[in-house]
Amino acid sequence: MIPSVSALIFYLVFLPLVAMQWLINRGSCVISNIETLLRTRRWRDPESQREGRFISAIALSLFGFKARPSTVDSLSFGAIFVLWLLGFLHLSALGDPALLSIFP
Repeated sequence: MIPSVSALIFYLVFLPLVAMQWLINRGSCVISNIETLLRTRRWRDPESQREGRFISAIALSLFGFKARPSTVDSLSFGAIFVLWLLGFLHLSALGDPALLSIFP
């Protein structure tokens, strides 16, 4: 929503980096791992039941089912892709004002 080319370029670079860190870190968020490191002195806590729970809780409340890990991955990467695409379209629209009509 911000009409700043610099902010949109940062956004378009940042979102794929978030997705890549999930892949590299085996589906776990680096921020969660830092929290675990501070609490348990281990990078990943194999006994933690919290990893992936945020998306699972959203799926349960919105769709009424407990999401499997593959479903959580699909929802996460799908959301990243849709948000990246919207950011790209917004950046493109800044160069061509006629494209702004697709944004409310």
